[in-house]
Amino acid sequence: MRKHKALIALTIGAAVALVVSGCSSGGSTATKQDPKAPLTIWVDAARQPQAEAYAKAHPSEKITVDVIDATQGVNTQKISLAEKAGSGVPDVVFIGAPDEAANLAANPINYALPLNKVVPKNILDGFPTGVLSRCTFSGQIYCLGNDLGQTVLWYNKPLFQQWGYQVPTTFAQFEQLGVKLAKEHPGYNLGTINGRYGVDAFFGSSGCPVLDTTGVSSVKINTADPKCTRVGDVIGPLLANGTLSTLDLFDKTYDDQIAQGKVVAMVGASWTGDFAFKPMTTNSGTSFNAAGKYTAAPMPTWAGETTNWSGAVGGGIWLVSRTSKNQKAAVDFAIAMTTDPSIAKTQTTYPAYAPSAKIWLAEEKSNTWYASDPTAVLQAAASKINPAEGYTRYETQLLDSFNATVIKNGATNMSGALTSWGQQAAAAAKSAGYTVTK
Repeated sequence: MRKHKALIALTIGAAVALVVSGCSSGGSTATKQDPKAPLTIWVDAARQPQAEAYAKAHPSEKITVDVIDATQGVNTQKISLAEKAGSGVPDVVFIGAPDEAANLAANPINYALPLNKVVPKNILDGFPTGVLSRCTFSGQIYCLGNDLGQTVLWYNKPLFQQWGYQVPTTFAQFEQLGVKLAKEHPGYNLGTINGRYGVDAFFGSSGCPVLDTTGVSSVKINTADPKCTRVGDVIGPLLANGTLSTLDLFDKTYDDQIAQGKVVAMVGASWTGDFAFKPMTTNSGTSFNAAGKYTAAPMPTWAGETTNWSGAVGGGIWLVSRTSKNQKAAVDFAIAMTTDPSIAKTQTTYPAYAPSAKIWLAEEKSNTWYASDPTAVLQAAASKINPAEGYTRYETQLLDSFNATVIKNGATNMSGALTSWGQQAAAAAKSAGYTVTK
């Protein structure tokens, strides 16, 4: 895992200079603007040094940085209460569980400022298409991406060479690999599909319409769609033979499997190497050492596709308040947190902003832990996040229902499991105030 470097006062002139003078007014015209109004910024502990460095470098802006609990749902609840009270609403907030954007952009909270007219187009264009589309509702962009969890195929390179296995380039080949692995090396696996690691990585990359938002309160859900059933056709047999795990990635039992070198390959996020394989095999008390073993290959391609789409597992975002009294300064801050080169060098995960990602990738190239340099693969996957995977207010319920249906019954009755999942997903979406179509 990359260690944070000491962060000196940020020099963000290059990035903030791109903010044109005409973009200080946004979606909010009801709040009178005051360029001298102080800013309140909510961040998690990981973002605190960067935010405080910015505040130190801009003393005239009177910025207060508050470190908050990043647990999913906490920010939404606190902002909702502050909005009702009419005070204590943060001007900018970092969201580590980005599906919360769907709550914060909608009534009754209506917190998030549409950013289309307040962030210059050349900045917005610097984010890969699939990044901002996830928080775009009815043509309005409500977030700036902080980091990405684009998916790739992680694999144990020397083990593939030792066993004579070919890295799969299609999901048909991925399924064939799982069948072969079960016969030749029982006890080894090709990763996990529990929760978001199945929904976001497999079904998300396929474009299965379960998170396909068409507006802030409208969504397409249809698990009978071929983009869903083709996933079931691949994962069903591998669930049945045990080469796809149903345990959470950070479940102790599965951690032990990683530590023992039992994970041959995994469709996983860009952070999987640094935050799953590496820490779980370091000082684990086993003879397996992952150093020099794993690297990344491109996502396999789903049947019928010409693009090997990526899913997205994780990735934080920044939101700006539509009731901020100093929107220009708030927007400047959010732009700095996502585009400043000094911050890119200190990030532990893949930056969402493409120019910052290039800086991060240059640093990552020197990481000798990998079996081979994964950076080109990570960079390519960042521009291929499937646009059908949006942020929704019912994602937690969607993941729970996925585990209760596809994970529980998919090995024996995938068709029935997908049907049941679709029904539960639609019910959860309707309960969250969505209009559901197929």
